[in-house]
Amino acid sequence: MAKILKLDHMLLVGAVILTVLFASAMAFLLVSGGSPKPTVAQIVDQASEASIVPPAGNVLYVKTDIYRRYKPDADQAPAEGPEGDRPSLYSLIPERRIFEVWMEIADSGGLVSQRYGILTDQSGQVIQEELYDGDAEFLHEAFLNRVIKFPDQEPPKAGVTINIDELLAADNAELIGEGSLAGESVYIIEVRRVPTPGELKQEGDYVSPYYADLAPVELVSRYQIAKDFYFPSGRELFAVQADGSRHLVSHNLKVEISTMPASQLPDDFFSLKHAAGADVVEAKR
Repeated sequence: MAKILKLDHMLLVGAVILTVLFASAMAFLLVSGGSPKPTVAQIVDQASEASIVPPAGNVLYVKTDIYRRYKPDADQAPAEGPEGDRPSLYSLIPERRIFEVWMEIADSGGLVSQRYGILTDQSGQVIQEELYDGDAEFLHEAFLNRVIKFPDQEPPKAGVTINIDELLAADNAELIGEGSLAGESVYIIEVRRVPTPGELKQEGDYVSPYYADLAPVELVSRYQIAKDFYFPSGRELFAVQADGSRHLVSHNLKVEISTMPASQLPDDFFSLKHAAGADVVEAKR
């Protein structure tokens, strides 16, 4: 049974630079002294194979900065109907939030023995917690003071990557320069496309990122690919209006990645830290 504790802060000490495994040694050749600047195709090819899998017995930590634009006049009031006392999604989860996750690696294949994640707003207010304790998964919804248990779950795999399916399929990807993300040098690649009529309508509740009101003539995805090990570390989406003005409507940025020996964490680290007094219910099968 998962431990449900209330701990305000956990101090992580002895964090070391993450161990990165590559599918090909060519990644090193592309950035070695005197080598020609890689092409977009070479960068994308390496990015598709780059992975972060520290040795078994280590904990992988990833901090992600998330932004998804909401409809400007989104309803903040409680929902109507049987769950009328349940607050609106827009009032529960802000447009900008931070997700942190710790994953204890069980084997060389990247299977996870324990996993703890926490979603907060920018002030540190807890929105949700996630826990995998080696057998079951738990979701703590802080706004409802409820923990949902999902029993008999298979071990997850360590996963921290940015989805680059669009980049892999694009035939117009353009390397527009280099930049920095969380102090690391990155290649910046953009993919442009015309939004479909369905995308411009964006009908339905809780659509995000929302950009229909901007009437974009073009959508631009900007990817950040780490120069030293080709890991896809960020994606931003811009809506471009007819006058050429750009509006950021979403981003997913890996602002910190590190690894540490599991022995450096307290024995009770993998637990729900903010769920004291919460009701525990089992998910319906």
